[in-house]
Amino acid sequence: WLAEGYGAKVEKVVVSNRLADTPCVLVTSKFGWSANMERIMKAQAMGDARAMEYMRGKRIMEINPESAVMQQLKQKFEQNKDDEVARRMADVCFDTALLTSGFDLEDPMEFATNVYKLMGE
Repeated sequence: WLAEGYGAKVEKVVVSNRLADTPCVLVTSKFGWSANMERIMKAQAMGDARAMEYMRGKRIMEINPESAVMQQLKQKFEQNKDDEVARRMADVCFDTALLTSGFDLEDPMEFATNVYKLMGE
């Protein structure tokens, strides 16, 4: 259900056996650019957007099934697949995984809005 919700943002969502404290991380595919290389290529003055999109590689989300956050998210989705709070939690998980894995946020304002709404609930 997470992979469906993220759509084209991730290639796939997999259960990780290497995460201990973190609910989730994003990794790049074997032949894709790392987060640091993406930042370097974005900073190039004559960057080609098509090459950037092609070489960026698909991101793979690894989730920690033992994390309290992931367990709560799973429970919310099982109770109601259309739950707005669950959707917001999933979006915040993706965005924090972007940040902790070294990538840039696609929409910082949306991230901030989701965090503030979750804090208010």
